[in-house]
Amino acid sequence: MNIGETIRSRRKSLGIKQKDFAVMIGISVNAICQIEIGNTYPNKRTLLVIAEKLGTSVAHLYFLSIEPSDLPEGKRQAYEIMKPALDSLFSEINQ
Repeated sequence: MNIGETIRSRRKSLGIKQKDFAVMIGISVNAICQIEIGNTYPNKRTLLVIAEKLGTSVAHLYFLSIEPSDLPEGKRQAYEIMKPALDSLFSEINQ
């Protein structure tokens, strides 16, 4: 699980430059860079602001960050079955 990669991917998909995003969320460019490359983890307040500025929820960011290898082998098939429905649900909620 790498929430930093998820944040970077979502930011880029919205066409927001890293510098502009740092200003939007009220942290330094270095801080957002460190979050996106996985060297640091945002605190709760920062994560809430990040999610808001990305037009989503913290729960959605966590969900997008899950990789099958993060799960026990016995749970991976259930995750793969549920993932499309949950993607659809989050998309609906975030509209």
